[in-house]
Amino acid sequence: MDLNELEKYRNKPYVRLVRVSDNSEKQNSDAAQLEWLKRWADERLMAHVTDFVENDLTGSLPGNRRDLRAILDRADKLDDFRYVLSQRVDRTTRGGADHLFWFEHELKRRGVRLLFPGDGLPDKVAFRNTLVAAKADAAQETAASTGQRSAQGGQYALEARRISPHSRTPFGCYRLYCRPDETPLHVIVDKRNGLQEKRSWPDLKLIDTYGVVGGGRVGHYKKQKSELVFLVTGDPYEHETVILIFTWRYGEGLSARRIAQHLNAEGRPAPMGGKWAEGQVSNIYNNEDYTTRGIANRVSAALYARRHRNGPQRVEHDDKVLTTANCIKPVIRDKDDWFEGSEPYLIDFLKDEDLRQVAIAKHTASWARRLDPTYQPKNKKKFSPGPYLLHPLLRCKQTGEPLVGSLSGRPDHKVPVYRHKRAKREPLPDSIFGRTFNADALHRGVLDVFQQILQDWPDLQPRLLAHAQKQIASAGRNDEQVIAKQKLREEVRDQLLLFVRSLTPKTQADLAPEIKRLEAQRDQLDAEIEMLNRQTAAAIIDPRAVVAGMQTRLQALASDVDSLTRVALMEVLAQFTDRLDADMETKQVDFAFHFPGWMLSSDAKTKLSSLCRLTSLEFSTGSDTQRDPSLLIPLAYGKCRFIRHQRSVTCQCQRERQAA
Repeated sequence: MDLNELEKYRNKPYVRLVRVSDNSEKQNSDAAQLEWLKRWADERLMAHVTDFVENDLTGSLPGNRRDLRAILDRADKLDDFRYVLSQRVDRTTRGGADHLFWFEHELKRRGVRLLFPGDGLPDKVAFRNTLVAAKADAAQETAASTGQRSAQGGQYALEARRISPHSRTPFGCYRLYCRPDETPLHVIVDKRNGLQEKRSWPDLKLIDTYGVVGGGRVGHYKKQKSELVFLVTGDPYEHETVILIFTWRYGEGLSARRIAQHLNAEGRPAPMGGKWAEGQVSNIYNNEDYTTRGIANRVSAALYARRHRNGPQRVEHDDKVLTTANCIKPVIRDKDDWFEGSEPYLIDFLKDEDLRQVAIAKHTASWARRLDPTYQPKNKKKFSPGPYLLHPLLRCKQTGEPLVGSLSGRPDHKVPVYRHKRAKREPLPDSIFGRTFNADALHRGVLDVFQQILQDWPDLQPRLLAHAQKQIASAGRNDEQVIAKQKLREEVRDQLLLFVRSLTPKTQADLAPEIKRLEAQRDQLDAEIEMLNRQTAAAIIDPRAVVAGMQTRLQALASDVDSLTRVALMEVLAQFTDRLDADMETKQVDFAFHFPGWMLSSDAKTKLSSLCRLTSLEFSTGSDTQRDPSLLIPLAYGKCRFIRHQRSVTCQCQRERQAA
């Protein structure tokens, strides 16, 4: 290194860019890159600023490069470095020369240069861009050729049984490793907590233990290339659980929810412990491994090449996907591309040949539907905000969680209902959280009582006058409160800026909770300042001039409730509803309505439906909604009770007394 180079880089601030595409084995490649770059920079007396390190991040998808975006964001906000050091071009990107030059161009716009010390390319040299482009395209081609060889080798290993079609060991099974002549060696038992046990076969005596608790795949058993892999029957209790699931599903036709309820009632633990959920049950009865069929190459998310019996199959993606996608969306391949193996050790796993044949037929029919180009998959997100007027106002009295809309009943007669989320998370027989509320009946009952309340407020005028007088009395103190809260908000803003300036990919996880807390505090202060300003605005009105016209418009609203659009009606209910508490045990709904006092400060000509869309007392802090109680006037409360008739259900809502 000559003196000119030393002087060129002396005291220049720099950041290090390090990327590891696969860090599942924790081989410390990131630490090695950081140390190499540090030595290079120290020799030139450069000033280190921070590091941008990403593990398990592919360089082949430009749309997923959050580290490059973070570098550009820091350059925009702090402008505290002049060089980005990346060991080699292929560590920066494998997205080709166009992606690399885009990133380098964006850095230059910000007065920053990108260096690749490991490639031996100085900052400025004749034909540098040509050399860098060649290396970038070569890095991309290396990734493509690696994908092609991997697909080819994977297909050969599948056909020779040297790898399994199953990415994970199914519940109730072990993996049996054999010699090339299929002589059994041992089994590997997955403990599902990061540990593996190596046991003899067939007596299952413990030989060795691999991995660490919570360590993922780190330290797991390394299969030898010549070993063959089969699935065998595993833990007897888990094996019995799988048989029960298949019997209830394909023998008795029970739904996933009913099966989960039965398993939870018997106290059988789920695969990862805890209670069974519908998704866990359906994953098991849809798994073809238990019927001895091991099918691979059915779904692919390959970027460059897919496995195929006739050699690697090249994958074509459009330019938009290649440049913007965070990941490649999995697609179902043609049936001719599938590879079907067998699991001879599981031939008697279900202990009933008829049950096995029924399951195979159901699995085959299910995949035939999915392969049909006219097939429309079932929308699992049953809740739609349109038909369910009371979401998220209707809340569970026991837990405080909002009930969600769903469809219930026979396949040929579905009715909209409100239910608790826990019914799906933890299906339990006879649980109160499995009960539902007929949506149509509840909507009619609530709207009927709401119309009555709008039309019958005998003491509305004196209460509105008292409310206005209270606001006038407190308006003088609002200015001082606003100034104090604005000052506190500026302090919170300064703290947020301080955290953002010190934010790096490594510190992002540590600082995220504190940043989230400060953002929530800032939002709450904004809402409180807005409410104080509204109180001041409400204090300057003449309530006598407003109340007369207000009663007339509210009575008109009562007559128009049935003609309002769903969106407008939901907004009106949100403004007037204080609470709707659904008792899951008694199936009774307690309601309370209030009058939003901010309406008194609005233009008398403005319609209520417009006011509800344009003005709101509510502000969000996390998942909770807060209201300023000083701007609310209680109106009425009561109860809604469901009455079942021979073929229908009605809901009667009655006021208990007029709120004081």
